[in-house]
Amino acid sequence: MPRAVKHLLGGAILLVIFGVANILPLRERASLRNSVEQSRARLAVLEAENKELVAQEQLLRSEAEVEMIAREDLGLAPVGSDVYSLPNLRPGNAERPRGVVSKPAAEVPPKRTALSKMMDSVVFWD
Repeated sequence: MPRAVKHLLGGAILLVIFGVANILPLRERASLRNSVEQSRARLAVLEAENKELVAQEQLLRSEAEVEMIAREDLGLAPVGSDVYSLPNLRPGNAERPRGVVSKPAAEVPPKRTALSKMMDSVVFWD
């Protein structure tokens, strides 16, 4: 084999080896770039959520907001104010006449099957 062909063949082999060695990291770089982009998008979403939570925290630190939540959600009244309770207007009491205590519903015994009745009569269990 002539010397020039050996050099060309060796150069081609080296070129292929270096090309493969440089292509493999490119795939890894592309996957890392995708993960970085996904992380940045997630970071943007979390930063927006964090801004909303900080604004909500600041709102909850205000006295007026706390009073409004106490009145509307918890049914509390400010200190020193007169509170009147009408028992028949509470939920669940509208149909009950005033001054009458409702009785709990009677328990309904479970239905017994014919087989369980026969077994009870055979072994005298009740």
